Amino acid sequence: MFRQSFTDFIFATNTDGSGKAASYVRALDMLGPILTKHRPNPIV
Repeated sequence: MFRQSFTDFIFATNTDGSGKAASYVRALDMLGPILTKHRPNPIV
């Protein structure tokens, strides 16, 4: 849900032709699994 909301926002505010929005979404796609795998255990 967060990803889709961010994607909608970043494309709505993107400057046409800049490629920024697509780059940000691609970065999220690549970093998501890495961050999920390497996050520390929560403190309880």
